[in-house]
Amino acid sequence: MGIPAAMAAAPAITGVYSAAAWIPPKLPNSGIAQGSIFAVTGSGMGPATLVQALTLPLTTTQGLAGTTIQATVGSMTVNCIMFYSSDAQVSAILPSATPVGAGTPAVSYQGARASASIAVLAANFGTSTLNEGGTGPAVVTDVNYTPITMIHPAHPGDALTLWGTGLGPVTGDETIAQTQVDLGTGVQVFVANQPAKVLYGGRSNYSGLDQIDFVVPDGIGIGCKTSIAVLVKGVTGNVTTTSIAPAGQATCSDATGALTAANLQKAIANGSFNTAGIDISRVTDGDDTLLAYFGNLPLNSIIRSYGVSFIPSIGSCIAYEIGGLSLVLSSTVS
Repeated sequence: MGIPAAMAAAPAITGVYSAAAWIPPKLPNSGIAQGSIFAVTGSGMGPATLVQALTLPLTTTQGLAGTTIQATVGSMTVNCIMFYSSDAQVSAILPSATPVGAGTPAVSYQGARASASIAVLAANFGTSTLNEGGTGPAVVTDVNYTPITMIHPAHPGDALTLWGTGLGPVTGDETIAQTQVDLGTGVQVFVANQPAKVLYGGRSNYSGLDQIDFVVPDGIGIGCKTSIAVLVKGVTGNVTTTSIAPAGQATCSDATGALTAANLQKAIANGSFNTAGIDISRVTDGDDTLLAYFGNLPLNSIIRSYGVSFIPSIGSCIAYEIGGLSLVLSSTVS
């Protein structure tokens, strides 16, 4: 039996994000693209235990576990296509028919409703990441759909697929399996700041999920944290990384820091990685801090860059959002 509307906590929204990039609201590249997957965070928006849409067609006006989402832009209101629902987070596809402009998504649960503000864009590609937080290693696969990681790197000349959401609108029913179609957006991919040849940029067979097929450029800077940036219709999404190694090398290797081929081989053999590091932070009011740490990271954490330095490989760049007015640079050694 459901909770009576009078007893249910009213929904409260704290943010609306690309479900891949997780760029904080109000930043220039935080808009939600037509036809893309987005997430809403807050409270009181759904059941205590997450409920996923596991069958097709996906639901719209019927809602999911009592949750529905509508988005209004100007005089037009659309019913969003539900992916999952829970008390603290819900996710849906913003229909391709949603107009571009200032929008208001509204979450309804058990008869109560809350709304927020978003910018609806024609395109804004959010790259999915292995840590599901929008930072660190991207979800990139080889021709066999094996994820590219520090212990399974790509090489110059390899054809890869980058996964995410936000390349733009499609036509047809978005609640069912999709037909692959290149959206012709002129999407650009930069690997270690060098343009890559793009072979395909469009929908996958799954609603809201996009793929970009590209070729790793020759002659680029290589390393365990080689940057990847995607530019589409004038908007750059979240900057992520991937692992690129010289031809024939089985693991990546950075010229500085702990991520050397030898250390990664040790991590593969031992299942973990010993680390030590120093964080130096300066806040604008002159309050400096110095933090030293020691730890042991499971191999899985290394691959996803949990607890590993933000510093990119030589020849690459990285961008990430920070709260407050401090900037932390990390140095990690084995």
